[in-house]
Amino acid sequence: MSYEMLGRQEVFHGKAFDVDQVKVSMPDGRAALYDLVRHPGAVVILPVDSEGRILLVRQYRVGADAQILELPAGTLEPGEPPQDCAAREVREEVGMAARSLRPLGGFYMAAGYSNEYIHAFI
Repeated sequence: MSYEMLGRQEVFHGKAFDVDQVKVSMPDGRAALYDLVRHPGAVVILPVDSEGRILLVRQYRVGADAQILELPAGTLEPGEPPQDCAAREVREEVGMAARSLRPLGGFYMAAGYSNEYIHAFI
């Protein structure tokens, strides 16, 4: 069973991400079109203070049309190492410097339609 990318074309260029239309050859020989959100990657941090409390930030998110509580996170700058991005985001969003940052691994946010990979730290 094999899949082969036959081509891709950018159909949207935005501030936070781009969108490509991707043509893929399916194992049965048919071709399928997919929309792919291209994202530069991100980090998420599980900040734990000296008393063992997990710190969350409140941010407005247009997808929820509300302010929500979430873990601090941010988008990688071009060429930026994930650990540097995590340190920057903790300072910016929590207002404190991390004593240490330990990588927890990573994951794709929504691999069905996006290539956004998130590096997780504690």
